[in-house]
Amino acid sequence: MGRQIQFHMLSEDRNEFLRFVQERDPVLVIARSSDFSEVQPISDLDIGSGKIVCLWNRNFLPLLERKWIPDPGYYTVDGLNTPTLEFTPSFTATWEGKPALGQGRLFGNFEPYLGKPKDFEKWYERLVRWIR
Repeated sequence: MGRQIQFHMLSEDRNEFLRFVQERDPVLVIARSSDFSEVQPISDLDIGSGKIVCLWNRNFLPLLERKWIPDPGYYTVDGLNTPTLEFTPSFTATWEGKPALGQGRLFGNFEPYLGKPKDFEKWYERLVRWIR
């Protein structure tokens, strides 16, 4: 079973959060899905509304490989079997003619049978504390 926290963050808050994430640990922000197998970090500017990214802490997994999904044909990060977190930023929209801010979320899988490092969940909890 996975765990998540939902939040509302403006883009400035999101950028501050991602700086916090990368200050203490060797974390790369990467696209969850790609046309390419190679994993490359993305910048704050490339994290748009509705774009799901992964937080890859290289302390827990030094090498990350994307998994090929033949139909419809793309590479993705296997968030179930790898110690990575899924980050979906908040998005801006219009609701009943007024500006609105939609929910984002931070999500991870921590089931014992997956064999992920215990410190992986502690890292997640530290990020959740920052968000709260």
